[in-house]
Amino acid sequence: MVSASDLNVPQAPIRVAVAQTDPRLNDVPHNQNIVRQMTLQAAEQDAKLVVFPECMLTGYCFASRQEGLDNGLDIDGPEIADVIRLAAQTQMHIALGFVEVDRTGATEKLYNTAVLITPQGRVHAYRKVHLPDLGVDRFVDTGDLPITVFDTDIGRIAFSICYEARFPEHSRVLALQGVQLLLHITNLPRIANAVVDVLLPARALENHVFVLSSGRIGLERNYQFLGHSRIFGLQGEILARASGDTVELITADLSPAQADLKTQTIDAQDGKPDPHQFRMFSDRHPELYGLISHSN
Repeated sequence: MVSASDLNVPQAPIRVAVAQTDPRLNDVPHNQNIVRQMTLQAAEQDAKLVVFPECMLTGYCFASRQEGLDNGLDIDGPEIADVIRLAAQTQMHIALGFVEVDRTGATEKLYNTAVLITPQGRVHAYRKVHLPDLGVDRFVDTGDLPITVFDTDIGRIAFSICYEARFPEHSRVLALQGVQLLLHITNLPRIANAVVDVLLPARALENHVFVLSSGRIGLERNYQFLGHSRIFGLQGEILARASGDTVELITADLSPAQADLKTQTIDAQDGKPDPHQFRMFSDRHPELYGLISHSN
């Protein structure tokens, strides 16, 4: 496990922002404009990071693999280059999703991709691994990039895309790599309240990490989206919340390095007269968990 002494991240609080949006399917210029306007808004509020939803640039509800291939974006294409310029202009870290077409191999590949773009122009990419039978995820290929943490000058950051919140192994392996800010970008349908109300605060609490969840609102090919974007603290508490039906930018001030303190001392209090500690990582017994890594 990565320890606090291995990390070189700011101890002082930073402001982070989560953008809740209503993108349009197959209308990249419209969606790019939303990204630009809300990034500028976040920068005006002194945020250092802004997080947009899953498939922000392309939309999500593609009806076939071919439609995805016809309308997906190249990670080295002009659309991502535009976001790189925006990150440099605003000195912001920008995280967002899109349907990616990769034509570099012998056959075309289609991915549900997330990128974190730094002010220095670095593009950190992750391709969704856990795929539900829903929207474009019915047609994309399983992600082929590592489930890994990205080092930035505002902290150690990683992605969990939508359905992946249902897999605690995903978040835990990132926590073992030292993630501090876990970005959950999503297109949750309206019926998925339990993900926001139960799973995401659990992922924050059990791993002692900050969770930033950016979802979307609106209607796309009869899919009604949930909204309710959130920023969760280290105990699973809500630091900021959005509604279920409006475009919003929510912010919170947090100290990423606090996520490195995996041993917590709980003082004596009414009904619990003795102090105690939670040693949530050193008390693990990996030798007993082997079944978790077995294939079905």
